[in-house]
Amino acid sequence: MSELDVAIALGRVSKQLDADLTRIRGNGGSLGTHARGDGLVCLADVEPKAVRWLWQKRIVLGKVNVLDGDPGLGKSLLALSIAARVTRGGSLPDGMTGDLEGPAGVLLLSAEDDLEDTIRPRLDAAGADVSRVFVLMHTGLDDEAPTIPESIPTIEGAIEAVGAKLVIIDPIMAFLSADVEAHKDQHVRRALAPLARMAERLGVAVLVIRHLNKGNSTNPLYRGGGSIGIIGAARSGLLVARDPDDPSGKRRILASTKSNLAEQPESLAYFIEQAENAAARIVWEGGSAHTASTLLVQPADDEESESLGEAKGFLSDVLKGGPVEATEVKKQARLAGISERTLWRAKAGLGVMAEKRAHDGRWQWRMCANRANRANRANQNNTANVGIHDNNPANCALCGAELVGDWQFGADGRPLCVHCEDQPSRAAAPVSEEPDREVFEL
Repeated sequence: MSELDVAIALGRVSKQLDADLTRIRGNGGSLGTHARGDGLVCLADVEPKAVRWLWQKRIVLGKVNVLDGDPGLGKSLLALSIAARVTRGGSLPDGMTGDLEGPAGVLLLSAEDDLEDTIRPRLDAAGADVSRVFVLMHTGLDDEAPTIPESIPTIEGAIEAVGAKLVIIDPIMAFLSADVEAHKDQHVRRALAPLARMAERLGVAVLVIRHLNKGNSTNPLYRGGGSIGIIGAARSGLLVARDPDDPSGKRRILASTKSNLAEQPESLAYFIEQAENAAARIVWEGGSAHTASTLLVQPADDEESESLGEAKGFLSDVLKGGPVEATEVKKQARLAGISERTLWRAKAGLGVMAEKRAHDGRWQWRMCANRANRANRANQNNTANVGIHDNNPANCALCGAELVGDWQFGADGRPLCVHCEDQPSRAAAPVSEEPDREVFEL
């Protein structure tokens, strides 16, 4: 038995004893040090602490994180690319460094890729320190593959043995216990709760990888495979998808689907290329105006694509000289025969910012400086971006409420929340101003 196997076995026994004591005490988890005999925790006894990030705004230390995407888009490759940076202690793809103090270990649970011809070559191509990367193949004392939640003590022992700060579970469905019905919310939450507590105890980032389902919802929270409890247990969610503005089909986008602990970060574009050792590797290109919602919208037909392309060209032309009052943009669009619905979608696709002027409170539109060049290239390709969500935090055009869940466009093309779209008299009423919204310069 290897030194790692012994450490895992001892860790499994130790963690199981801790878990048994926790159940006996009835304190329910990591706050047990503050719990009274009745299981209550007084918040005056809880010491506040800052959120710590492995990758700022994207992957949280001490939490469960989810990476969703269709097969073949490079989810596993992207995870290994991040793992390589963790082992080197370098900056992440957007230049951020996170809160790790230096190089750290990585623990992999992989059910789909071969170690010799896929995982090791990809890590080499990404420049990983492979002496810091370990794969948990079995549970230490036997040849059984690890399962969740039964193998949490074994996984915890392995994390401590190798000094891991990133744990990748690829894919999560392959490691859920046979007793866990992945489509049932209660089953999934009970299975992942011990995983989340383990992440919190050890301060590690757990990244679980998941395939998308075959639905057609544009709400990314409902597109991951299995129960919504999986993304519910995560504090941060990411999505990988093809860039609909790239006619070659080679560009991918990494977008945020959920961000409980920070504002949602800008999406990032990347390509997959072949390295010198013939393995695939990630090449990051920079920011993207797309959001997770725009990436999940179904492709438009030819006529709709043409209309949207014309609207993008119109907006790029109107805003090329600087900010223009929103009412003037809409007036010119009507004269050009562009519907307000199509105008809103073009605005989202181009990354146009909406902001209220300080001196008179009137809304104006402008092209975000660090997105203008990318938007112009996309417009020159004359390809369809049929996303309907604005890149800014979107609000209902009538009541100003934040647009979450299954919001829709009204008959006149304005975005409406579920409450307002159910009231035809309100939805039909004209508005002269855009709703207040917080504008983040990305």
